[in-house]
Amino acid sequence: MKHYIIIGTPVAHSLSPAMHTAGYKALGIEHEFSFTYQDVKPEELDEVMRALRARTDIRGITVTMPHKEAVVHYLDVIDETAREIGAVNTIVVDDGKWTGYNTDWYGIMKPLTGTLHQNPQYTYKCALLIGIGGAAKAAVYALKRSGYQKIFVTNRTVETGRLFADRYGLTFVTDTELPAYEFNLIFNATPIGMGVYTGRTPISASLLHTHQIVFDSIYHPRETQLLYDAGRAGSIRLYGWQMLLHQGARQFELYTKRTPPLSALETSLHT
Repeated sequence: MKHYIIIGTPVAHSLSPAMHTAGYKALGIEHEFSFTYQDVKPEELDEVMRALRARTDIRGITVTMPHKEAVVHYLDVIDETAREIGAVNTIVVDDGKWTGYNTDWYGIMKPLTGTLHQNPQYTYKCALLIGIGGAAKAAVYALKRSGYQKIFVTNRTVETGRLFADRYGLTFVTDTELPAYEFNLIFNATPIGMGVYTGRTPISASLLHTHQIVFDSIYHPRETQLLYDAGRAGSIRLYGWQMLLHQGARQFELYTKRTPPLSALETSLHT
């Protein structure tokens, strides 16, 4: 049996095991593949990665916060797109060789471009990215491929936020400067809204309005405070589960070499 595992912290809430397992069952290959999770804190990452490397039954590793950048150091090969993004969320193990990929960008771009196609007035406008972690890096790649030419970024720590903006050709804005701009897309790439941050929002509800898309990468809870506020403001909302679905489908294909059963994957996220 080929074993797959998702690592991160917190990770017990992850829907990835259920989603991939639903895909195995839909294709009748559940006897060939299994998918589990392991909570791994930053200080435990090195030990865990070495232990996983020693196992011959591990065929893939899904990586979530906060390890998407740190795992790069454990890989033999990095896919060109993942290298450009600077973060890995998918590791495929083949004949002992660890190859890193990034499917997060596709998970972001797929629902976003569908929404832009239905609402072309939002295309080629200003986007605000909140956060600078692995998900943020994937978001920059996806936003640029989706046609966004003006991308602003805000971050709690100003110094690192400016460095991130300079590296990716973005414009940094502080919290106090946000009201001076008009954003037609807001993307949350921070954990604010989940776990210990449940009920909190990364930006003021006063910045939300109609004629705006609000995309939260968080999928647990399903409706974060940010998305709740966006709904009240009349914004178009894109949910973390949509990102999870499409990045997971691409990941499923990398892991199994089979066409992902999208409807089964999606159904698993709503049960």
